[in-house]
Amino acid sequence: MITYKGTLKQILSQEIPKDWIKQGITAEKKVGGVVIPGKPYYWLPVHRIKEVLNNIGDWEIEHTQVITTQNTMTVLLKLKVLDKVVYGGASKPIGTGEATFQLVEAFAIKNAAAKLGRLLGSELNNDIDEPETVKSELQMLSELFEAKKQFLSADKIKDANRIIDSKDVSSYSKLFKLLNDLGVPEVKKF
Repeated sequence: MITYKGTLKQILSQEIPKDWIKQGITAEKKVGGVVIPGKPYYWLPVHRIKEVLNNIGDWEIEHTQVITTQNTMTVLLKLKVLDKVVYGGASKPIGTGEATFQLVEAFAIKNAAAKLGRLLGSELNNDIDEPETVKSELQMLSELFEAKKQFLSADKIKDANRIIDSKDVSSYSKLFKLLNDLGVPEVKKF
């Protein structure tokens, strides 16, 4: 049972109820002709995340960018919960029937919310080498960086390359903020 009394940190440090957690399997991959089977991963439905946020009270989502290219839809957003602000994003391929705005937005909300604490999924998939959410976020961050790097100084480009190349997940929010704050309009391709 979840209690919504205490500080935000205390509320979000609670265990996720087991019946909220869903399981999936990543797609199998072919490497050099060898098939590598998919790995299990765990996820929290976005309606559970919104349930927690609604019980906490004051929260809002601000879409910082929606980028649609020929192959991918990307949603970047800012999630504000009380006095905390986190950034999240997700990308999905277009043309597979998968990428709808609502679906990509749901993944972006889950990615942002997970940064707030255990109750919102921060510890799901800790035992998996590279969770799908990290891959999506890294891919999206890389695409955004490529689109905006011409507006950055040489030092900022060097820092961004380090964050992306080393998969420094703890610095993703900082880089998202830097790129979003550039305010350079994106060219949308349809």
